This record gives sequence, structure tokens and C-alpha cells, in this order.
Amino acid sequence: MLKLFFVFVSATLLFVSSFGQSDTILLSAKVKELKALSYSNPLEALQHAEPLLAECSQAGYSKGLAEVYNTQGIILYTRGLNDLALQSFINALENFRLLNDTIGMSLVYNNLGVVSYSVKKYYYSIFFFQQSLAIQSRINNIRNVIDLNNNIGSIYEKLKMYNKALSIHRNANAMSIKYGHLVGLSTGLNNIGVIYENSGHPDSAIWYYRKALEVSDSVPISQLALTYSNLGRTLMNNSRIDEARICLDSALLMATNSEATSYLSEIYNLFSQYYDKKGDINKAYKYLLKYKDVNKLIEDQTTEGDFADFILSMQQNKWSKEKKLLDNQVSLQQKVQWLLVIVIVVVIAGFFLVYLNIRNRNRLLDQRHKLSESESLRLADELKNKEIIAQLEKEKLTSELQMKERQLTSMTMHIVTKNETLQEIEKHVEQIASGNPEKSAEMPLNKIKSIIRMNAGDEAVWNNYFYHFEQVYPGFFRQLTNLHPELTQGEQKLCAYITINLNNKEIAHVMGISEASIKIKKNRLSKKLQLDIASDLTSYLRKFTDGE
Repeated sequence: MLKLFFVFVSATLLFVSSFGQSDTILLSAKVKELKALSYSNPLEALQHAEPLLAECSQAGYSKGLAEVYNTQGIILYTRGLNDLALQSFINALENFRLLNDTIGMSLVYNNLGVVSYSVKKYYYSIFFFQQSLAIQSRINNIRNVIDLNNNIGSIYEKLKMYNKALSIHRNANAMSIKYGHLVGLSTGLNNIGVIYENSGHPDSAIWYYRKALEVSDSVPISQLALTYSNLGRTLMNNSRIDEARICLDSALLMATNSEATSYLSEIYNLFSQYYDKKGDINKAYKYLLKYKDVNKLIEDQTTEGDFADFILSMQQNKWSKEKKLLDNQVSLQQKVQWLLVIVIVVVIAGFFLVYLNIRNRNRLLDQRHKLSESESLRLADELKNKEIIAQLEKEKLTSELQMKERQLTSMTMHIVTKNETLQEIEKHVEQIASGNPEKSAEMPLNKIKSIIRMNAGDEAVWNNYFYHFEQVYPGFFRQLTNLHPELTQGEQKLCAYITINLNNKEIAHVMGISEASIKIKKNRLSKKLQLDIASDLTSYLRKFTDGE
């Protein structure tokens, strides 16, 4: 189920300036032809990529190497071969770094982010997109900045960090409106709809999906197909079946016209669900078969046929070239050794040998110095990357803890409200019994009161409450009893209710006793915990919520 748009950064890469060498100009033309061929015939383009890489390498044409590796990586990624695509993009990035080509580096960082997302390495994907975003911000390429922000926001949605994702998408939408980037605006509105759909706000999701479709004039129909599919799914899940059918028809038409095979899978699945809700089992089964056929077609495109055979052939050619290169290096090394022997025999003068030795030593020292600097820079980058990932993980854990605390508070207030209601019912039952003393023995009032006390009692809810409390604050009771083993079970329960900031009235309703009794119990508990006054209880007990 595709719920976000990944837009490859549309950076215009400048080709290397003419050096007056015809072979460089020819290679530059071949690289352009390869990039054009990758759109019309990816397999043929991939077959031409390997010999073109060899030519660029032999000519020392780093710009050509970088662009061919990047094109090769895009073809491999679109066929689902993420590992090979990743290696190609890394090679492209290394060559762009050698040229200090920041625009090319930005393009490859974006592609690395897309591959990382595909293999569900979301934090790495965020890092790569942020690297690309930093470069695009420096060169003030507004459209690419908007697209990258939408990509980053979509990944935060995947991590269920909805507030952060919403903030990023809204900032991107503001920039899209300011600079007239309608594709970016449509993408941002769609992604906000996805956030609201997944966070349980279907009405808001439907509103944003419709807003995304209002700017359809400049948006690719494949992107509109995805938005119609999202809107149809949300309407259908909220029992708006007829409206959903209209959206699904539009999604199917646009996906078919744009040959967006990957979107057809989700659309056929939604049609199957639609006809199932309508009770038309035959049509539901028909679309279910289409859904399975499309999925099989996608798998076949990435794992079978001439393409898979070519990948194997490409790997074999690569190993053959590496072996041949190694043999040549060994042969060359032997020739150099013989030449060195002849030179030593012919050149006897000691001063030349000393000079040669000093020069070689200085060269080695320079290389070690450069290697040391390079290693220091690498370690600094690695440390920075780890800090970024650690911060993201910390934000995610904080978000999860806040959500659990809200759930615990909600459950507790439900218990309080339920007990208040039961106590009110018990009071009216008492009034009925006192008003009819002659018939009270005949009426099932005593049984009703017994049921009320059983359901309003502290023990009736404690086991369920204890489970949820331990989920939010693991190890709370273990730490508390280790430090204060003299506490009774009732006092431990009181500690739990105090920790989540229930007042005396609410605790009294949960435990089924009076507020005055709660005050007495708090004072006794303060003395056991060796605290000066009962008001210190909450801050003291909150110390045990940090875990062991």
C-alpha cells in the first residue's frame, strides 16, 4: 500500500568542461545517450553501462564515471535490486566527491535516501535526505527543497511521529504556495491526509485528500492516481461506499493511463473490498485475482527473465576484469623489479641512492599524514551520524512514552467515572429500599447492591490497571518495594494512584472509601516513607518512574 511520493531530485548536472581532448567529448556524448536510453530501454542501457564505465576509467573521466554509476543505480533500484543499486550509488558519490561536485552529491544522497526507505532503514533514509536538503538549501533550489521536506515528513509518518511530520509538511506547503510549486503542494496535502488517516482522524484525512486533488492541473496523473486511491480507501473504511466507488474508478483510469503498475496492485485490492461490501462475491473474486496477477508481474520483473541473466553476466564480467587487472599488476610489478635491479647496478653513486631513499621516505610520510587526516574526517562524520540517529531514536521513545501515559490516564479516569456512577446507583437503590421497607425483602435490591459493590471495588479493577501501569512505568513496584519493603499491598496501590496525579476524591472513588480515609492513608504513607508532609508524596514517587 503506497502512501507517499518519492520524487527524485531534478538537479541539472553540468557536464565537464572541454579539455581539448576528443575522447573526453566523445565520452560525454555517450553518457548523455546512456541517460536517455535508461528511460526507453533500461535493460539495454544497463548492458551499455559496464563498457562505458571501463572507457571512462581508462580515460580518467571522473565526471562520466559518477554519472554512469548513478544512472546504473537508478535502473537497478527500479527493478528491485536494492543491494546492487546501493553499491552503484556509493561509487557515484565517491566520484562526485573527488570532483567536489556538490550538486551531483545532492542527487546521489537523495537516491540513497530512496533506497534506504525501500529496505525500511528509515533513520538512515532521513539522514541521506537531510544531507541532500542541506546542499539544495545552500544553492536555493526551492522546488527540490520542498520535495525533500515532503520525503522527510513522510518517513516521520512511517515512524508514527505524527506531530513532527505534520510540522514539516505544513512548512513545505507554505513554501509551495509562496513559490507556486503545485506538484509539491499536492504531495504535501496528500501526505498530511495519510497522517490523519493513520492517526484515526478520517474526516480530516478526506478533507486533505480532496484539497490535494484540487491542484490537479500541473500534477502527474500517476500521482493523482495515488491520491484518489487513498481517498477511496478512507471513504470506504468510513462506510461511504458510493463516494468511494467514484474515487476508485478515477484512480484505476489514471493508473492505467500512466502505466503505474505498482499502484494498480492497491487499487485492485480496494475494488475487491468494495464489491465484498456490496455483496457481489463474483466481482470481488475477479479483482482479487487481478491483484494477485499484478503482484506476480512485479515480482517477475525483478527476479526473472533476461534481466536476471544479464545481472549474473555483469557480475561475471566484473570478476573477469578484476582478475585480468590483477594479473597485469603482477606482471608490471615484476618488470619494475627487474628495472630497479638494472638501475642499481648501473647507478653506483651513493649520493643518488641516499637521495632516492630520502625522497621515498618523505613521500611515505606525506601519504601517512594525508591518510591520518582522511581517517580523522571519516571518524568525525561517523560520530555526527551516530548522534543524529541516537537523537531520532530518543524522540521516538519519548513520543511512545507520552502516548502510553495518556492511555493510562484515560483508563484511570474511566474507572473513576464508572465507580462514581455505580455509587450513585447504589445511593438510589438505598432510597428505594428505605422507601418500601415492607416490600424490600421481596425485591432483588440486595442482589443489585452486591453486584454494584463487586464491580466498584478496588480489587475488581486493580489487576488490569496493574498491567497497564507496568507497561508505562516498568520496574516501578520492584524499585519501590526494594527500597520500602514494609509497604502493604494497599499502600502500593495508593502509591500508584498518587503517581499519576489523581486527587483525593478520584482515589476515593477508585478504592471505594471516603476522602477523609484517603487523607489519613496519605499521612501514614508519608511517615512510612520518612517524608515531612503528604504533599511531597507525588514528587518523591515520580522518581521511581524512570525505570531501573
